[in-house]
Amino acid sequence: MKSYILGIMMILGVSVGYAQSSIKWLCDEFNFGAFKEDSGLVTCQFKGVNVSDEHVAIIRARATCGCTTPQYSSSAFAPGDTITVTVSYDSEGRPGRFMKKVYIKNSNDDEQSELRIRGVVIAGEETLKGRYPIDCGKLRLQNDMVALGELLRGKAKAVFLSVYNHTTDTIVPHLENIPSYIKSAITPSIIPPGEQSSISIHYDAFYCEKWGVINDSITLITDSQDARKVTIDITANIVPNFSKMTPGERINAPLISIATSSIDFGRIARDGGVITKEFIVKNEGENPLLIHRVYSLDDGVEVNISKTKLKKGKSAKVVVKVDPAKCKEEILNATVRFVANDPTNYQPSVRLVGEIR
Repeated sequence: MKSYILGIMMILGVSVGYAQSSIKWLCDEFNFGAFKEDSGLVTCQFKGVNVSDEHVAIIRARATCGCTTPQYSSSAFAPGDTITVTVSYDSEGRPGRFMKKVYIKNSNDDEQSELRIRGVVIAGEETLKGRYPIDCGKLRLQNDMVALGELLRGKAKAVFLSVYNHTTDTIVPHLENIPSYIKSAITPSIIPPGEQSSISIHYDAFYCEKWGVINDSITLITDSQDARKVTIDITANIVPNFSKMTPGERINAPLISIATSSIDFGRIARDGGVITKEFIVKNEGENPLLIHRVYSLDDGVEVNISKTKLKKGKSAKVVVKVDPAKCKEEILNATVRFVANDPTNYQPSVRLVGEIR
C-alpha cells in the first residue's frame, strides 16, 4: 500500500523527500593520529553551517565516554552562520587505539548529529613500566622470561607475550634462533605506532629429545634498522607421561631408590681442585628402571652415571664432581636431579652442600 501511494504521488508530481538537517558539518570526523599519553588533553574543532532558513542553537552535546568533553556556544546562529564545537580527549591512562562519538542536538531538528574522534595513544613512561617493563629499544615487552612448568612427554603447551610499539614509527620485528621443537611467531607482524602485537610460543615436547628442566631461548630482533636483539628465555620441565599405564603396569612399575638424600662436601678450598663423591641408585621395582637423565643446573657441578637401564634389584653408581673454582657463591647449595620412569617418583633429587673458602 505504501509503495502504491508513493507511486501515485510521484505520478502527480508531488515531491517526496527526507528532512534535511539544519546544520551541515564541514567534517564529521577528526583523526588525531598517534600521540603520546603524556600529551594530556588533545583538542579539535568541528565546524558547521546553519543551512536552514531559521535561527538554530545547539541545546545539547553528549559524548559516549567521560574521557571526551564537547564544548559549544548555546547562542542562536542565524542562517548561513558558522557553528563551532570543540572536542577534547583525555589520554591519561588510556594507551591504545580509540574512537569516540559526540551526539549533537539542536533546537530545530528531531534527529541528532554524530561527530567522531579517533587516534592512537602511545603509552607514557609510567604506563610502560607497569604494563611492558622490558625495554627493547623501539619496542617494550610484557616479559622476557617464559616458564612453562611441567610438560608431559608427547604433549604441547602454548603461551603468549605482548609486545608494544611505543614510538611514532611503524615497526617490523622478527624472531631468530628458534629451537626445532618450538614454533614462534609475531601476530600481527607489522606493528603500527602505539599498537600491540603478540608473540606466540608453542612448545612441543613430542619433538624435544631432552628430559627434565631445559633452558632455551629465542631472539627478538626489534627492528631491521637498529637491529637490536633481545633474548627471551624459555624454561620447560619435560617429564614422563604415565597417563596410559594400566593398573597392572603400575603394580609392576620400577621403583627408584637412592642411597642418600644429601651429600655434605664440608669445607672446600676454592683453589683446591675438583672434589669427587659417589652414591648408589637402585631399582627396587619389578620392571626395568630407565634413568632418562641425571644432571645438575648448578655452576661447577658435573654428574655422571654408570648405567641408565637397571633391571630388578640392580644398581648404578653416580659420580658427582664439584669444581669450587667455578662455583659463584661461598656456600655450596646445589642439586643433582634425576628423570626416571618410576611413576611414583619420576624426579627425585640429591642435595649437595658445603662451604667454599
